[in-house]
Amino acid sequence: QVSIQYENSLGQYSTTALVSATRGPHIQSISPGSITRGTSVTLTVNGIGLSGATAIRFINASGANDTTITVSNILVNGDGTSLTATLTVSGSSALGNRVVFISTPNGDTVTVDLEINRINVQ
Repeated sequence: QVSIQYENSLGQYSTTALVSATRGPHIQSISPGSITRGTSVTLTVNGIGLSGATAIRFINASGANDTTITVSNILVNGDGTSLTATLTVSGSSALGNRVVFISTPNGDTVTVDLEINRINVQ
């Protein structure tokens, strides 16, 4: 736990909030960056803490889980720094960006678009 403090005009410090930090999974890169409707591709994700990944999901622009992209064959290397999976993209999948979201026993990757966790359906 970390305590955040600030100094007021009298030189006194006051606690403003408590924050906690975790070492959950983190995506560092995704390849390919684009996938085509009606195809299957191998997705490679490099990162930290990917061990035991149980699911990969794709969040669309409205914040909903995109069920038109299915995932199979999730494999993670021994030190949890690289993951591969087979993606099948429906021919009816909407065009545009998705945020890649990975679930592991130690937590989930962020669902905020950080660009490095983005894939584009074309």
